Amino acid sequence: MNDKTMWMVRAGQHAHLYNEFKEKGIVAIGWNDVGDLSQITNPDQIKNVVRKTYSDYKPGKKYITAGQLIRFKLNFKLGDYVITYNPEDREYLIGEIISDYMYNPEL
Repeated sequence: MNDKTMWMVRAGQHAHLYNEFKEKGIVAIGWNDVGDLSQITNPDQIKNVVRKTYSDYKPGKKYITAGQLIRFKLNFKLGDYVITYNPEDREYLIGEIISDYMYNPEL
């Protein structure tokens, strides 16, 4: 039985980061204002960070944002697969997670 998961990570709005994902061999998400989540160990901590950082968000948007950050930080595992899509070229990229979460605001 294969216990690997495949995650869809969109390469930004209209896949504008698709080429960067491809060229750098990375997968990344936004919300730079949240900052480094390296020390986060549970979902409640992420929910609190989202509530404080995005106090102007409506409750539903906070919930969705926190959920995406929780999955990216806490649920993605080494060896899992990641897929992204470029609708313009109708091309998919599939990769394997080979490192733990890293915060890099330069990307």
